[in-house]
Amino acid sequence: MTSVAITTSADRFDEASRPFATLGFAPVSLPCIRIEPSDGDLLAAAATVAADVDLLFVTSARTVRLLWPDGGMPPVPTAAVGAATARAVTAAGGEVTVVGNGGGLDLVERIRSLRGIHSVFFPHAGGTDPRVLDALRSTVDVTSTIPVYRAVPVAPGADPVDAVAFASASAVDGWFLTRNLDDVTVTAIGRPTADAIAGHGARVDAIADTPGFDTMASALREVTT
Repeated sequence: MTSVAITTSADRFDEASRPFATLGFAPVSLPCIRIEPSDGDLLAAAATVAADVDLLFVTSARTVRLLWPDGGMPPVPTAAVGAATARAVTAAGGEVTVVGNGGGLDLVERIRSLRGIHSVFFPHAGGTDPRVLDALRSTVDVTSTIPVYRAVPVAPGADPVDAVAFASASAVDGWFLTRNLDDVTVTAIGRPTADAIAGHGARVDAIADTPGFDTMASALREVTT
């Protein structure tokens, strides 16, 4: 059985590993990031801002869970990256208007055709690709952005694995603190993460066609069977 490192934070291992186990892989928890939420006052301020804009721009389910852990997301039209983020929005009581199939830059392109959008709020991770922020600011008249958490790269354990699944550039950075990608099959959740892997001089064997752990597992299966 092919063992695959799940490199997201430990709190998401069960969710992230399930699609891999379903396809016959043996998931191994090797977290390469630690999540540091912003302080409570900033999270409260972000939730307040979110209720008074024309569009919410959300690139991760984690953001939704941090801001609305008990539901109560305002019924503001929301653009979401990937099906998992869209499901989190719906579960929190939000209103999904646009679902992107790529990363943040793809989602910016998808909202360009929306009418009546003058203010967009982007609650995001600290260190988010500045190209996404710049593209978003050039798309609408007024845009608010607040970092609601930070993904800190951490070194993974030394467990041997046959494959590695990366869901963020931060996890890639964490992996390379102590390990390399020699002799393992590498899959990425999207192009930005794949670019981060390439930036470390390593190859990428598979890229999910849309962001999600289920699509990453399917992409990995295609190159290992």
